[in-house]
Formats: sequence, structure tokens, C-alpha cells
Amino acid sequence: MRPFLLSLLLPATVAFAQQGDRPGEVQPPLPADLSVPDAPPLSPEDALEGFHVAPGLRVELVAAEPLVIAPVAMDIAADGRLWVVEMPGYMNDIDGTAEQEPNGRVVILEDTDADGRMDTRTVFLDGLVLPRAVAVVPDGALIVAPPHLLHATDDDGDGRADVTTILDDTFAGLESPEHAGNGLRYGMDNWLHCSQHPWEYRYADGTLRRRAVG
Repeated sequence: MRPFLLSLLLPATVAFAQQGDRPGEVQPPLPADLSVPDAPPLSPEDALEGFHVAPGLRVELVAAEPLVIAPVAMDIAADGRLWVVEMPGYMNDIDGTAEQEPNGRVVILEDTDADGRMDTRTVFLDGLVLPRAVAVVPDGALIVAPPHLLHATDDDGDGRADVTTILDDTFAGLESPEHAGNGLRYGMDNWLHCSQHPWEYRYADGTLRRRAVG
């Protein structure tokens, strides 16, 4: 086969293979050796029994359902509160039905009795579509809610966002959440680094800076 013809056929073949099942297509059952037994979710207490760590270390439960729901990212503030991104809309069925409903949120979990376990929950910001990152900053929080990087502040101290400002609008990913920009993790250089995103950020004194990355 001529090289130029092969180069045309290969991309077409790969693209066709990635189309998935077609409507009405019946798939044969898996071979017995590929069958996966049921793996029901464990209670938090049973899950703790399954951890094995090096001598001198231990794993403790800080938060679990129903206090936190569908967590995908978090940040710990200087005051010990836990800021968590919840994405309950992601892939509730194999077709991702209603995935872009605005049911995502950022919540603040707090340990009010100092026993090492979070006991209160406050919804800081809701009505988000597939949010995926949060970074606490001195005057509030930066939140990735595609296509936006938001800055949200709580001006009256009730734990809920009062003012939300769009700082950047370059976060794609509503159509393909698995390959979308996320992160907002501080590096040693005090810049907020992201994954699968062409920019990184630095927020200081109310000003956002950004620089391109590979």
C-alpha cells in the first residue's frame, strides 16, 4: 500500500474505532475470566480497616458522606477549614445525562469541637457546572468553573460568597471533563499551577497575573 494512502486510512480507522457502541448494537457477554465481581462501597469505618501504612503513621477520618458529597478537589485554609469542590453531576450514568446541570458547588467544612473531624458544612458557592478546582486566597477563593476562573469573596462573614468576579475565561472542558484544565496547586515559586491548561497564575494584592506554560 502506498504510504500516502496508508496515512489517510489510519486516522479514519482510529476515529471509527472510538465512536463507541451504535444504537441497537448488541454486545456479546464478557468471557468468564474477565468478569468483575461486585464491589459495593464500604462504610468509612470499614474503609479505614483496609489501609496499611508504615509503622508510626496512621490514617484518620476527617470527613465523609453525608457531610461531603462527590468531592473532586480541596484546599486547606490557614484557619484549618477544609474547602471542597463537589461535582455531583459528573457521569451519573454511562451517557452523562444531565451532566451540565448547575448542581456543582464549593463547600466549607469546619471542625468546631477540635476533635479532628469536620462537623459543620456551609455551602460557599453553588449553581456551578462541573467545577473542578479551588484555591484559598487571603480575600476569598479562586474557583475553576469552566470556562471561568472565578474569584469569590464572603464580605459579611456568613461563609457564603457575596461577590463573584470572572478573572479568566480560558478553561475549556464542559464537553470533556476528563481532559480539562484543573489543579490550582501552589508550587515552590508561589504560582498556582494547573494540569491540562496553557496558563498558570499568581494572585496577590487583589491582582491576578498569568503566564503561559507548555
